[in-house]
Amino acid sequence: MSRKPGLRTMPVERARSILLQERGKTQDVYLPLRPPDVRLNVGDSLAPAPERYYMTARVEGADVDLKFTPTSFRQLCSIASVPAQIPAKAPAALGLNLLRSMLEMSEAGEGALFLLRLRLAKRPVLRAILPRSFVRIDDVQVADALECATGGKNVRIASMSVDEDTWFARILLGDSVNLGNAAMPDSIMTGMDLITSETGLRPMEIRHVLFRVVCANGITRPVEKEPGWKNRYTAVERPVLEGRLADALDRALMSGGVMAGRLSESRAGHVEDAGEEIARIFRDYRLGNPRGRIGTWIAQEVMKENTLFGVSRWTICQAFTFVARGLDHSRRMQFEDAMGSYLVTPASGKS
Repeated sequence: MSRKPGLRTMPVERARSILLQERGKTQDVYLPLRPPDVRLNVGDSLAPAPERYYMTARVEGADVDLKFTPTSFRQLCSIASVPAQIPAKAPAALGLNLLRSMLEMSEAGEGALFLLRLRLAKRPVLRAILPRSFVRIDDVQVADALECATGGKNVRIASMSVDEDTWFARILLGDSVNLGNAAMPDSIMTGMDLITSETGLRPMEIRHVLFRVVCANGITRPVEKEPGWKNRYTAVERPVLEGRLADALDRALMSGGVMAGRLSESRAGHVEDAGEEIARIFRDYRLGNPRGRIGTWIAQEVMKENTLFGVSRWTICQAFTFVARGLDHSRRMQFEDAMGSYLVTPASGKS
């Protein structure tokens, strides 16, 4: 079956163009975190901590004032072994002296080089402070590797987001398949989610995804849950990365087929006590309090389909993934991962 006409997607090369535009001009420099190469200063003493301080770095022979991001400020505090809350709550001058003193006593004070990742703008930004050994595989390079890894497969990107720290892409493979019927079609597609970070905020992650076209809900399963597959794809050369992405695409088709079969079967499997099942899912997959706001929304969605026989596991999956669409990205991934595990787990319990 072909793709649903209303589903908007983009080719990988278009995603690469967006990345180039969003990232803007960047530069990497290796410097010790001590004078005269680097100096910490106070800017607006009343601003939040990442904006309260700034760094002056010697870049290509010129002093450049760099604005911290929340990520780079946390990294600076970690290198200095100072909890980020202390310079955030202390008077600006005291926080500055503490950071300077602790940096002098740390590895940075001994002259070790660190990788500073910069974004050059009207006011340059310090995106990250990373160990010298950090393997630089930028998002555009990952997009290039992904394009090479497709090997002629029908690969499109359904959605993506780019911020200072991460690139997320939901990649769909092949054509859609109808799990419903002619009267009530339920088109699904298989694929994978790809998450990368140039600033060291998170390792590169891949998730297999089952995508319901009608509602754009996703059900995901992290690749590292696959038997014999434990790799975060970080310290690798580009040819190796291309090979692993190609392998991940192949595995996504197989994994998606398994999840699609389980999703279809879930229509016939009923749960008598929906409330207890929701509570069990929250508990088993560590999603928080089922009596909280999110749990209440899910219960409301589930109860719309409640019958004398209870509700189907399909209804529960649909409710969880529907609510997950409105959550921030990290929480959405938690809920979609939970449903991926829930689908491939026997009805009696969690794997």
